[in-house]
Amino acid sequence: MPRHIPTVTVGGTPIPASWSGDKLAALAGITITWGRSSVYDQTGPTTARVQIIDPTGTWASDPSRYGEQLAITIDTGRALFRGWVDELTVKQRRVQNPDGSGPVQVWLATLDATDRLGAFAKAAPPAPSTRTVTPNREYFESRYGAGFWDDAYVIHTDPAFGRINAVRTAAESIGLTSTIADPPVRSLADKTWWMLHQAAGTSLYDLIAQCYILAAAHVNYNAATDTLEPGYLAPATGEKLTFDGTTVRLTVDGAGVSIDASQIVIDRDAETKSTIAQNIAALRLTTAQYTPSNDQIQVNGTTYWIPSEPAAIGVEVPVASTPTSPLAAHNVYQPPFGAQTMNPANSADAYPRAETYVQTVWQDTIRSINGRLTAPPATFDLERFDYGPDAEAILLDTIDHPAALHFPNAKYATLTGFGPAFQLIGGTLTYDTGWKLTNATLAPAAATASTLTLADLSQNDTAALGMCDDPITVGSIGYLTKGLTA
Repeated sequence: MPRHIPTVTVGGTPIPASWSGDKLAALAGITITWGRSSVYDQTGPTTARVQIIDPTGTWASDPSRYGEQLAITIDTGRALFRGWVDELTVKQRRVQNPDGSGPVQVWLATLDATDRLGAFAKAAPPAPSTRTVTPNREYFESRYGAGFWDDAYVIHTDPAFGRINAVRTAAESIGLTSTIADPPVRSLADKTWWMLHQAAGTSLYDLIAQCYILAAAHVNYNAATDTLEPGYLAPATGEKLTFDGTTVRLTVDGAGVSIDASQIVIDRDAETKSTIAQNIAALRLTTAQYTPSNDQIQVNGTTYWIPSEPAAIGVEVPVASTPTSPLAAHNVYQPPFGAQTMNPANSADAYPRAETYVQTVWQDTIRSINGRLTAPPATFDLERFDYGPDAEAILLDTIDHPAALHFPNAKYATLTGFGPAFQLIGGTLTYDTGWKLTNATLAPAAATASTLTLADLSQNDTAALGMCDDPITVGSIGYLTKGLTA
């Protein structure tokens, strides 16, 4: 019997999965494509496609279908997709009537939808009039356009001075009611995390992404809770040996799950690779100091008056001590945030400098995965295999979870730059007679190098390394952080 049976809802009306012969029915063949291609990218909108049988064509040809809300949930009640129909295709098809009367002509409607993150990416309303810039509002309008976004703290107890608060107000004004979560920087926000002006026409998505990336996060849309929330890279993990009394197994040491490589389908000709985009030589950060008391801005030690408001200057800091090639030496990554550091004299010593925090987080992040090999596109067949609740909570979702996936003894594990930890950051979920995750994008995740000696591998008198469920490769031993204990 299929697990995680989906339900399609259009315009608030559930569409049955089985066809009675005279009513609407949602066919198998649901497709949901989500994610991003690299950990250095922001998440793109999720798209979904469903097919629905309409015996008369009346429902399918109704113009009100366009723009209706479409949701896909599974039998646990968890939503995998929420969005709006943005394309509708109708064609005739001859099918067998389930009442046994023979073939009948029906209309087949194909609905394509984009999730609510896509709506935020398209929406560019004027900034709400929460406060007035004086005395230079005319100057800023001439530079950024009417409806521009004032400079602001990322979050603030006074809504008039918080960027995220202003985005919420603007979103609600045009009917976007999804929750927008705060980035986790409140301890710094009131004093140091300050956002530059943004031009009229800047999308709500870009404004949110600029705030989240200050916390080394990206934008996730969680369909289960209808929330735009910060997503994070998986924390560093290692591997450990466990013994259940009969078998020694290689599992994850840290926040993550281990999946047997035999339960993953990879094309025979698939390749693992590392591209120039994954080899970062330097990190460019926006750095500035703004002193509100005298309407001055200091950029790299030079003072300017606010009316001139120069573009913030990028400061490069090294990531790789030795670039792997002359080409890589010129590869610079710049997180796309529009921020400057607010550092009034009365709080300079009490609060950490924002750019120091960002520099540290991004440097550590990039160094941990710099140049490592990506995994080949993989297929996880949830119809054939039961991966367990922890793994399936990650595989059967449309956001990237901050948890590492390990594939002990995968055939690529002997390669120096491969694994052992990966993060699922995208793919295509399909449902026919069961769920599959195809074209899974598995980005390198931070890994903890081995700290064990050979003597540490086993201190258990009962267990022996030869009792492993699969042979342990030398490559796997390189990331062991816990051996067999007594």
